[in-house]
Amino acid sequence: MDSLSQLSIKNLLFKKTKDKVGEYRKNYVLLNTSCEKIKIILNNVTIPFGIEKYNSTNILNIEISPKKSNDHHNIHAIITGFESELSNIDLIKDKELKKELEDKGYYQNIRESKDGYIIRCHILHMPEIFMMIGKFKNLLTMSDVKKTKATVELELSLMWINENNYGIIWSIKNIEVLTSY
Repeated sequence: MDSLSQLSIKNLLFKKTKDKVGEYRKNYVLLNTSCEKIKIILNNVTIPFGIEKYNSTNILNIEISPKKSNDHHNIHAIITGFESELSNIDLIKDKELKKELEDKGYYQNIRESKDGYIIRCHILHMPEIFMMIGKFKNLLTMSDVKKTKATVELELSLMWINENNYGIIWSIKNIEVLTSY
């Protein structure tokens, strides 16, 4: 799936992984109804901080500005709607997962920021990072993404569950740097 408009809990399959992966008690791989990873492309987003380390994980925060862009307004509406669905366990059909989520709070992945909203993403595998110069693809490094505008491909990777909360993990697949600011 490469369309945000199809992002809905109705289109998800939850596939349980091993118990106790990293700091989380359980994880579920999130797939679409064709058993494929869900991928979305976010255009003209801001990467304000570059790569950050948190609990031995590389994190990249992507900022959208719904008040400045209709596309970003739509992204925000769809992702927050999706997260609202995930926070309502009555919408989850998988009985084992529903029982696992009882009495737990949903930890939002998208949060308000100074200039809009931040989508917190994980770097689970090294993404392709590049900038097009004419017809040529110039490869970049992780340190080159700080304070840039970019097009980013994300993959909905996991739902994590710990003792008190649960949430989702978006992972970075590739980053096309458009400009620095």
